[in-house]
Amino acid sequence: MTEFEATGGCLCGEVRFQITARPLAAYYCHCTMCQKHGGGPFMAGATVPIEAFAFTKGEPNTYESSPGFVRLSCGECGSPLGFQAKDNPKFADFTLGCLDDPNIIKPESHQFTSTQVSWCQLHDDLPRYTEASDEVANLWT
Repeated sequence: MTEFEATGGCLCGEVRFQITARPLAAYYCHCTMCQKHGGGPFMAGATVPIEAFAFTKGEPNTYESSPGFVRLSCGECGSPLGFQAKDNPKFADFTLGCLDDPNIIKPESHQFTSTQVSWCQLHDDLPRYTEASDEVANLWT
């Protein structure tokens, strides 16, 4: 038994995943790639060590959105599931909206606010970073 466990999946149920560790980071991402991938003004995501993330049903489609990184989505319904390094991933990033209980993990910051759309303002007291915070950037570099 793990100290933390969460499950999630896509809209149609063809792809399912399990998380067995608390996230190292959870955030709203306002970058243009997340806007386009999710079809909205931002995406809410979290990052865990790769060994704490597993697909339990199906396999996602992958798309190399930037050199060395792939976006994950369901090949059937198109739900955006997250992203990871293309080769030898150390971390898995997943979308909070795909969790069975999206309230179990709460974003702790806003990333890439330099490309935040002007018509969507989230009024909260979370830290805001014009690009990636050091905490998040260090996970992916």
